[in-house]
Amino acid sequence: MRVNFERLRFKNLNSYGNNWTEIDLGHGDLVVVTGKNGHGKSTFLDAISLALFGKPFREVKKGGIVNSTNRKDCRVELEFTIGLTKWRVVRGLKPTVFEIWKDGEKLDQLAKSHDMQKFLEVVLGFGHTTFCQIVALGSAKYTQFMNLPAADRRRVMEEVFSLSVFAPMLDEVKAQVSAAKKMIDKVTADARVVGAELKGKIETLETVRKNSADALAEKQAEMERAAAEAEEIEAETGRAIAECESRYSGISDAIKKSEEVVQAGVRAVATITTRIQSVERELSDLRKPAPKCDFCGKEFPADGIETKIAEREAELEKLRGNLAGAQDLLSKKRAELEAVRAKKAEFDAAMQDIRSRAAKADVLRRRAAALKLEIESYDDSRAAKLEAEVEEIRQQFTVLDEARTHWVNELRRAQSAQDVLRDDGVKAKIVRTYMPLFNKIMNDVLRQMGFDVAFYLDEQFCETIKSRGRDEFEYNNFSEGEKQRLNTAILFALRELVKVKNSAATNVLIIDEVGGGSLDEDGVASLCRLISGLDDSVFVITHDQAWVAHADRRVRAEKRKGFSAWIES
Repeated sequence: MRVNFERLRFKNLNSYGNNWTEIDLGHGDLVVVTGKNGHGKSTFLDAISLALFGKPFREVKKGGIVNSTNRKDCRVELEFTIGLTKWRVVRGLKPTVFEIWKDGEKLDQLAKSHDMQKFLEVVLGFGHTTFCQIVALGSAKYTQFMNLPAADRRRVMEEVFSLSVFAPMLDEVKAQVSAAKKMIDKVTADARVVGAELKGKIETLETVRKNSADALAEKQAEMERAAAEAEEIEAETGRAIAECESRYSGISDAIKKSEEVVQAGVRAVATITTRIQSVERELSDLRKPAPKCDFCGKEFPADGIETKIAEREAELEKLRGNLAGAQDLLSKKRAELEAVRAKKAEFDAAMQDIRSRAAKADVLRRRAAALKLEIESYDDSRAAKLEAEVEEIRQQFTVLDEARTHWVNELRRAQSAQDVLRDDGVKAKIVRTYMPLFNKIMNDVLRQMGFDVAFYLDEQFCETIKSRGRDEFEYNNFSEGEKQRLNTAILFALRELVKVKNSAATNVLIIDEVGGGSLDEDGVASLCRLISGLDDSVFVITHDQAWVAHADRRVRAEKRKGFSAWIES
């Protein structure tokens, strides 16, 4: 629904002092705000942005907007209506205040201010990015729509098309998909366990039914074979372990020692290299030409310079020899380290083979123990009990199988909803429905401004521009004034579209030095004609006197005795 801003009041904000400054926002006039730089024109924008989003409009630290003289009790209050509901937002710094009032009653404080901010933006129907595109256009914050990154273009258009409502729905559906997958995994795992238990019980039941004296004798023989084979393997692996430990004794210490030697060699090479570089720099300095006399032009003698050069050259030659030796030694030690590591790898492979054989012995031991348990527990009366247990477990498995079928169906339903809520689903359909209207409004505005181009945004919010005499024209081919007219047309198209969609519509438009003077007098006049057709309160903050002649009301921001004042004339 449309947000109708009614009144803004603030104090101790930027250059404004402790007296309240009140601004009527619901008058429906074109108000031109002028004043010298630094006298508080743009504080108007900071005040609204602070009230709605908890941060100033301009890129300054939030604490830096508290009046530097009074240094406390910065307060902003903004009143607006949505439908029949009256809202008031109160923000303060030093001390911090954040209150939301609905129809004269203060709402309960949420646990976190972040949660309160999210609630407020849901009430408004738009966030800060859209606010900076269709409500408050300031030179310090506003980026022309055509210069926005693709992600920001999409964010603005989604709020205009009321598509942001699908984001929490998509998040909820994603959570349902995730929950369904987890439940499927859990039920499947539980069914696997129960199924294995059922299979085991059935096999046990069949065994009990088929058991006989001959079968028991065969089990006894199989048990003895398994135990004997396990004993043989255990003895073999014990010998193999002792042999490996003897053969590769101290291998870890050898690796550690070899690594320390290599590291020492690396440090030695680095030390020699550093010294060589130092000597080379000294030689370079010594070989530089001696300074000359300003009168005769002869070089000043340098005592002992040749001797020093010779000494450094000798030292350099020795160092290079040492470096070559250290590098050779390091290469050998590295080779020795690799050899020791290869030996360690042999040891690890041998131990892995031993562990594999030991595992086989463990399997045989468990098999022998299971056979022994079967032989000792053989009883014909067990069959009836096992049949009851099998039936109970089968019922558990059936319940789990039905639960898995249920969650598979839930997953399919959630995934279908997820497909619908993605960008290429219902969002794309809504965009496809409204983009022709958006393009029509935009081109109508361009014609009203006397700008003879055809401008279209596609469903991905990428532009196509056609100009007379050319099939296609690029945005950057236009002058700054023409670009300003294009982006102005987009702005008006957005505002008209939000009225149609009843999404991010408001009754206020604020323009603060946008365009940097790129509109000429004709451009300003055509823009004012467009503004006159709006049923909105429009504030233009400017130094350009071309706006003044078109104003319904004029306001001057002026400093008096060190504090700014909002003066209507």
